Amino acid sequence: MYAPPKPPSFARSRLTPGAALVVVIFGLVVPACGGNGGYRARAAAERYPPFSPEEAAIFDDTLAPALFSGSTRTGIEADPKLAERTQRADAVLAAQIATVSRDAPESGKPTFYLIVVQREAPLAGSEASDQLTLPVGAASPSFPLLELGGMNPVGMRLILFFKRYNEAGFVSVHWHAEPDTPEVRRAIERALSELGS
Repeated sequence: MYAPPKPPSFARSRLTPGAALVVVIFGLVVPACGGNGGYRARAAAERYPPFSPEEAAIFDDTLAPALFSGSTRTGIEADPKLAERTQRADAVLAAQIATVSRDAPESGKPTFYLIVVQREAPLAGSEASDQLTLPVGAASPSFPLLELGGMNPVGMRLILFFKRYNEAGFVSVHWHAEPDTPEVRRAIERALSELGS
């Protein structure tokens, strides 16, 4: 059982006239309000692409199963999805899991995990936040792996790929995590060299 502090429940909100909105992106809280505030929130989202099914296959909000098994992924350097993640991501970061918390809201609302990772070295792109929060919902393939609790992921080192999107006029973040291994790093370097060639 993990015992980090319990985070507050959260849910996606939509702007209504006179209503307040708090947009949470990787620990960055951006307050906005109706009227001009709503316009600013939507204007920011317009900078980003829509989250299409094609993008969802690349940035799938999951932790690679190899992170839980401790095994080395074979053939990762030939994985076309890793190359696409590297080339499409806003940033690729080396990071370490700082906390994992499980939130079970009121009856009828889905349970989810929040994984807080500590940013270390950027491998591509840039990200200003030192700590990034990754939600894992019940529909994620990573959810049952966290539920089993066979391995405590706190302290685990990983490579995080993430990208911001425009979903229904609001900024969202989707991500994927792989083990921080020499094989994964070589695959990232190869993908970056192909992008620059």
